Amino acid sequence: MLRVRWITLFIVVILSVGTLSRAAAQEPPCEEMLTCTPTPAPPPDVPVGPPWSGYTDGRLNPDPAEYYSVWCQDGVVRVLRAVPNTALVRDIPISDLQALRDGFTREYRDAGDLKVTKQGDIITISGSNGNLSPASGSKAFSLSVCIALNGGLPTPMPTNTPAPTAVPEVINCGVGLFYDLTSQSCRRITFDVMTSICQPLFGIVLAPGLLVALRRRLRGKRGSTRL
Repeated sequence: MLRVRWITLFIVVILSVGTLSRAAAQEPPCEEMLTCTPTPAPPPDVPVGPPWSGYTDGRLNPDPAEYYSVWCQDGVVRVLRAVPNTALVRDIPISDLQALRDGFTREYRDAGDLKVTKQGDIITISGSNGNLSPASGSKAFSLSVCIALNGGLPTPMPTNTPAPTAVPEVINCGVGLFYDLTSQSCRRITFDVMTSICQPLFGIVLAPGLLVALRRRLRGKRGSTRL
């Protein structure tokens, strides 16, 4: 009877060991861990929208976080800011950018501390009156692209140049002739012509002397009357 019990106990132990072995073979191995945690499932695919295409209002180098908003039109670089309110910072003539030497900076003190720097074809506008004011910032763009968006080089402003003074034409009529402005023709010098020209001159020259002689004559007559 005792032998039967030991045999039964031995069979139960063998069966238990076999069951545990099969269970361990089915579970993934856990290395240096007291308990095994399940592997998390991968997250579902999140749909990704198309990349930002930028503003479509013609501004240069559009950027959601741009410090200045810049347009090239009407012969100027129009610099605006949008924060806290949309406001014009300044219109910079494109001719100023063309005349600016490479590597130099020009200041526009009528617009705060606005500065323009030229490095080759790249124009950089900087200052502290943009969208993040009072923090400073900048905006860079291509001058050639700016000119293209403007429709080409700006038309130079007309200057108020005075009209040239007309110089009278000198006409040589030859010996014994003169040019008559009234008839606009060459005439021969005659006695009548000389009289018509010289008579006014003689009158101007001789008039003072004639007046003096006339006064003396009148004074002489008055003196003889008194006697």
